Amino acid sequence: MKENKQKKPLYKRWWIYPIAFFVFITIIGAISSIFISDEQLAAWDEEVRAEEAAKEAEKQKVAAEKSAKKAAEEQSAKEEKRKEEERKDAIIEKFNEKSAQWIAESNEIILAAEIEALSAHFKAKIYVDELTWAQSSESEKLSFATSIGNMMQDVVGSSENVLTDIVSAVNGDVVADQSILGKWKIKR
Repeated sequence: MKENKQKKPLYKRWWIYPIAFFVFITIIGAISSIFISDEQLAAWDEEVRAEEAAKEAEKQKVAAEKSAKKAAEEQSAKEEKRKEEERKDAIIEKFNEKSAQWIAESNEIILAAEIEALSAHFKAKIYVDELTWAQSSESEKLSFATSIGNMMQDVVGSSENVLTDIVSAVNGDVVADQSILGKWKIKR
């Protein structure tokens, strides 16, 4: 009752073709290596070495260019930082000269002045006589503060930002301060 199944012939089985292909490639490779001369092998070896040497030289060239570019950028950054420091120092020196003039001309209303260069702006403190400040009207205080703000802007220039505080020379507390927008707030 059981029928004997006949096996398929070998050439009809799917797995025989990949095996045959692999065996064929192996035989071709073995035969071709027999016919390659030593001179040809040496030439190929020399070619490979030359290509590797060229690649290595290119890598070294790229690395040297990167290193030179980085060094130039660092030098440029140092030079820019040095110029920035010189510019800030010049502004501070100009402020010190002008503040001495303001103190002399203010009839002892301004007693001292200092400025500090911060990363993005300057911060100035103008110390005033407590008694004179207390006796001044609100309008006089605002006028004085606005004048101080204008003088400060003249010192640092229009391209720089300066925030100014008017400070009591007696108490050390801020009696008027300038906002980022340039408006003055009289605290007392």
